[in-house]
Amino acid sequence: MAGGQVLKEIVDSVLSLSKGGFPIWLVVLLTLAFVVSRIFQSYLTTYTNFVTPFELRRHSRLRQVTEWSAAESTAEVKDLLEEERHRLIFLDLTGINASHKRRQELALLHRAVGGRYAWKDIRLAEPFLKQGADGQIVRGVNRVFVGFMCGFFGLGLVTFGAGYYYTAPLLRLFRDTSGSSAFVFLVAALVIFGIFLLMAGSAFTQALPVLRALQLQRWIPETSVMPRVEVIASSE
Repeated sequence: MAGGQVLKEIVDSVLSLSKGGFPIWLVVLLTLAFVVSRIFQSYLTTYTNFVTPFELRRHSRLRQVTEWSAAESTAEVKDLLEEERHRLIFLDLTGINASHKRRQELALLHRAVGGRYAWKDIRLAEPFLKQGADGQIVRGVNRVFVGFMCGFFGLGLVTFGAGYYYTAPLLRLFRDTSGSSAFVFLVAALVIFGIFLLMAGSAFTQALPVLRALQLQRWIPETSVMPRVEVIASSE
C-alpha cells in the first residue's frame, strides 16, 4: 500500500495549496491533459498517414476533372473545368473551399502574416472574416460573433469552476479513507473532472474561430486595393 499512501500524500499536498481559493490541482491536471493531447497529436501527424473517405473522394474528383480538362477543346467548358481544378487543389492544400476571388484574398492574407499563422488558423477564422462589396477581405468582425466568443469563454470558465466544486469533495474523501473506498472516490473524482473538462474544452473550442479572426485583423489593411495574383500556379 506504499504506492497508495504516496498518492494520498500528493493529493493532500495539492488540496492544501488550493485552500486559499485558487484551484492549483485543477491547473496541474489541465496541464497534464494538454501535454498528453499534444503528444498524441504529434504521434498521429508524424507516424500515421490516415486519409478520410472525403479526402479520397476529393482526390478522385481532382483526377477526373484534370482528365476532362486535358481532353476538352471548347474554351468555355475548359475554363470551367480549370476553375474547378484550381478550387480542388486549393481545397486540398488549405482545407478551404472558396471561389477564385476569395482564394486570392486568402493567399494575400497568408502572405501578409509572414508565417505567424498557418493555413489551419486561417481556415478556422475564414467564416468570420468580413468581405467587402468587391470581394476583398476587410477589417472587422461581427459584434454578435464577438459576443458569442465571450459567452463561450465565460461558459468554459464556469464549467471549470463547477468541475472543481464537484470534484474537490471526492478528493477529500479519498484522502480521508482507505482501501477500496478510497479507490472508488478517486475514480469518481477523475471521471467527473474529465466530463467537466470535456465540456469546458468544447466551449473554448467554439470560441477559438472568432478569436483567430480577431488576431488576424492586424494584417488586414483598413482601406487597400490588394493586387490580383494567381494563387494556384505556384502550387501545381
